[in-house]
Amino acid sequence: LGGSEMCIRDSFYVTTDGVEISGFTIKGATDAWCAGIYLHRANNCVISHNSVMDNYIGVIAGFTDNNLIYHNEFRNNTIQAYDNTGENLWDDGYPAGGNYWSDYTCIDADGDGIGDVPYTDISGCAGATDRYPLCEVLVDPCELYDTNGTPGIQKDEAVKAIADYLIYHTIDKATAVAVLNCYFFG
Repeated sequence: LGGSEMCIRDSFYVTTDGVEISGFTIKGATDAWCAGIYLHRANNCVISHNSVMDNYIGVIAGFTDNNLIYHNEFRNNTIQAYDNTGENLWDDGYPAGGNYWSDYTCIDADGDGIGDVPYTDISGCAGATDRYPLCEVLVDPCELYDTNGTPGIQKDEAVKAIADYLIYHTIDKATAVAVLNCYFFG
């Protein structure tokens, strides 16, 4: 896979360790071999709570290790995801779950919202798998915290998300970051 060498534009091209990308709608990288998110030799990154759609490739994990990619919506990408190492996690274990894949037919006999069969259509030579694919798109964290009737996340709603994470421990860090991204970036 040539990646950015052949691509005119990747939406996010990450070459630094420890990056978190959360709370974005990522689309439009439609040129051949372009990715919505391209992790290139970037390790220990967290990619969560994003809508990754209408790209040539949704996410590329190229020559990377120990990245956590979960609670994302992968919709209508020509290639949903690509991983050439197999050392990345495409889910956050059970019961948290993995990602929503628009090309996945969910069978959920126990009704827990997680597919009973792993998602194995992650391209690349690594055999990467989302062991706990989601049957439905998760509710957007920004919609959960947008409670006062005004458009977008307001200061009081962002403060509540911070308190829920730091003080009450009722949400995870990725959810708090997603809400703050909505507050700061719309």
